[in-house]
Amino acid sequence: MSCINPVSVKTYCSKIADKLITDIKRFFLPIIIVLVYLVVTYLIFGYNCPYRLLFGRLCPGCGLTHSCISILCLDFKTAYEYNIAGFAWVILIIYAIISRYFTDRKPRFLMPVCIITCLITFMQWAILGRFVMTELIIK
Repeated sequence: MSCINPVSVKTYCSKIADKLITDIKRFFLPIIIVLVYLVVTYLIFGYNCPYRLLFGRLCPGCGLTHSCISILCLDFKTAYEYNIAGFAWVILIIYAIISRYFTDRKPRFLMPVCIITCLITFMQWAILGRFVMTELIIK
């Protein structure tokens, strides 16, 4: 006899899908605005960082996407080279996803963890003066 009830698994997955669809509907307009901004600025300037557009320098967030993808691919050295703060952001994102979609209770400590992650990102940028990034980001 199996200890997993297929009906309960289906119900659980349905609840997760409902939350995801609700979130997409709720944030549809901001998602579209951000996507339009990213496409337009990339086509015009070749990159889409507002800090870099205004000041011509790399910002605290430059390289975070590359870093997070490298971490998910278990390439920690490359992730470190792109942006050290990527490690903190991956932990935050995983915590937020688990809190939102896989538990029935309200996420605890999400805002303080987000603030701490932002501070880590800014502090490593301020202390190092620049990231330990490869030239792939600057291209």
